Amino acid sequence: MRFLFLVLLILSPRLWAEESALPEPLTLDYALSLAAESSHPRLQIIDAEQAVSEAQKQSAESAYGLNAEMELRALWSKPSPLALNQQTDDHRALLRIQKRLYDFGRTRQQVEAEETELEALKINRQTEIERRKIDIARRYFDVILSDLKFAWQDEAMATAYVTYDRIRDQHELALRSDVELLRAEADYQKVRMSRYQAEIQQRRTRALLAEELNRPDQLSSKLLRPVLNVRKNKIAEYDELIKRMQGSNPQIKLAQQRLQAASRRLQAARIEGRPELTAEVDIADYSRETAGNNNWRAGLYLTVPLFDNPQIQAQVAKKRADWLRQKAELADIKLQMRQQLLELWQDVQFLQVSYEQLMAEMDAREIALDKSRALYEMEVKTDLGNSMVNVSEMQFKQAQLEFNLTIAWMKLHWLLGEKVYVE
Repeated sequence: MRFLFLVLLILSPRLWAEESALPEPLTLDYALSLAAESSHPRLQIIDAEQAVSEAQKQSAESAYGLNAEMELRALWSKPSPLALNQQTDDHRALLRIQKRLYDFGRTRQQVEAEETELEALKINRQTEIERRKIDIARRYFDVILSDLKFAWQDEAMATAYVTYDRIRDQHELALRSDVELLRAEADYQKVRMSRYQAEIQQRRTRALLAEELNRPDQLSSKLLRPVLNVRKNKIAEYDELIKRMQGSNPQIKLAQQRLQAASRRLQAARIEGRPELTAEVDIADYSRETAGNNNWRAGLYLTVPLFDNPQIQAQVAKKRADWLRQKAELADIKLQMRQQLLELWQDVQFLQVSYEQLMAEMDAREIALDKSRALYEMEVKTDLGNSMVNVSEMQFKQAQLEFNLTIAWMKLHWLLGEKVYVE
């Protein structure tokens, strides 16, 4: 048994690969590679839906399958005095074979409907994988931002404490008033609280990333910041993006597939009352021979409904309502995708301009820091700490803009039906 278990473990890497520990430090590429893990609950739900649809397809295909049944009868009776055979036992063994030959397209429509639904679920699965990449990247960036925010607030707290400590010393020498001392202490406590909140956010963002990676018990202590080139790409015109999206957006394609499946189910329901041609063969053996016994027989049976069945009419109405709902959902999804594309197109342009403005401001802050450091070394000014806090703040805002731009580009790739990747 141990040997068999080891063999299965070696031959089935998915049994252990999907439960492997996260590397330290964690990289964005590795985190994104976990988006396709089939153990994630959202993908398991889609896989279960595929299994149900596959079963329904097999059920529809079975209508043309070969049905065979055995009937055994043990019977004793008193024959009529007029019967030639006065034997009392009248046992029978019967083998019956049936096969539907033609149902005027009803089964074909049902099978095609389930095949279309299966194709829709395959699209949905890949769509969910690409969408998970965006969610993972967002959670990954949140962790890095929380670390930068903590570093910023830590420097701010240290600077505020130095100021508070200096004013406290001056207060002891009667060089500062009580009001100034209380104000300095209040400023310090405020910054200290911000640092504490940033520290809490570090833990929270790591927990959310672990949940998104389906590793709730593995909180990564160190994440490598990816090198991003957000200045490289220029977004195309909105009209061009609309044309590209209409033919490739995964949500639109999914809705179109489901509308087509609903249309075929409606067609199958409409022809439910059509005739049905069936072949049947019986092979029998009897313990009591009579003139009416047949050792075998074969026949063709054409079943023709004489009037519309109310149950069929109700089923048609139900399938038509489902078709109308799918048609409305397709129109609604097209509307939503156009709105999302417009908002995303505007967001990318705004973020690109904001990034350029921030980089110019950051250059100015770095120059101010170099100047403060030089004056500090010359003991002319003592605002070096404030300048360092300002630079840390700008570094946080720079990363925030870079990450927002990256997420926006990933969303754009997803809307256009392209593979989602990090620029």
